[in-house]
Amino acid sequence: MMTDTTQDYSNVVFSLADINEACQRHITRYYPVGKQLTLGRVGTEVEQVKMHAFIDACLEWANQEAPEMVELYRLTP
Repeated sequence: MMTDTTQDYSNVVFSLADINEACQRHITRYYPVGKQLTLGRVGTEVEQVKMHAFIDACLEWANQEAPEMVELYRLTP
């Protein structure tokens, strides 16, 4: 069952631009650019590792041959 906030993307083919935009939006949902810069500069090692691991996972998703949007939204820090 889908709710008002979910959409079924199972049969949709996304362009590279769509994939990259979705990836960027997902990353900045949890880590806006200002927060990324602050954590990179003064964050603890644990905070930095957590942020970098999340960003790397999102980028790995985007670099798949045929990434599925639902998989991106399962990624969380």
